[in-house]
Amino acid sequence: MSAPTIRIAHDPEADVWYVEESDVPGLRAEAPTVDARLPVIVADLRDEDGPVPVDIVIG
Repeated sequence: MSAPTIRIAHDPEADVWYVEESDVPGLRAEAPTVDARLPVIVADLRDEDGPVPVDIVIG
């Protein structure tokens, strides 16, 4: 299975990063920092064990 692409963006008013667009159905997330949590969230949504590789695009 190929690495999904996740496009994230920053909301300066709320000062959070959020998932703007994703190849992973159901992926909705926001956080104050861009960190390693996205691979874990993607693994949960795809019913896989452990983190999975993801391609993150900051836009």
